[in-house]
Parts: sequence; C-alpha cells; structure tokens
Amino acid sequence: MDEHEVYHCQNCGLEWKNNNKKYTECPECKSDKIILLKNDTLNKRRSFGGEGRGIGIPPSSCKCPKCGYEIPKIKGEPCKNTKCPKCGTPMHGSGRCIN
Repeated sequence: MDEHEVYHCQNCGLEWKNNNKKYTECPECKSDKIILLKNDTLNKRRSFGGEGRGIGIPPSSCKCPKCGYEIPKIKGEPCKNTKCPKCGTPMHGSGRCIN
C-alpha cells in the first residue's frame, strides 16, 4: 500500500491513515461507504492548498442510522455526539451544506 493513502468515510466524514491494514468499513461508524484518497486527491483539497473538491463539506443534518430519525445539524457539534431521541443510537451526518 502506498504510504500516502488515506481513507475517507462518506457516511460520518472520518479520515484516517493506516499503511498496515486494508479497510472495508469505517472504524468509527462501521459504514462500508469508504473511499481511498490518493496523493493527487489530497493535493487538491483546500487544507492542502488546492481549490477543493467538496470532500469535507459538513453535513446539513444528523440522521439516525438505525431508525432514520433526522434533525438539523448544530454547527460545531459532531453528529456522533448526539443520540437519537427515539432509539438512543448515535447520529451520523446526512446531506451536505453548500454555504
């Protein structure tokens, strides 16, 4: 595996790097919606001085992965810190803000 490969979870937004293991699910939310970012992708990200590609845009709402209950996202508060009021499951980001 290339030493500059980074994983990105499209469900909760977690990014991590591990050169010793191939991942098929997110270690945080267990979603299989993960992508592998290569050097060229990282270099296009705003945080690396690029123009950005939409990765890292915050979610517009928090949604329960178990029952589907959805609430508006509170700025600065990660969705995973909010528990679903219906079933108690930690929420995940849903939808994307564009402003």
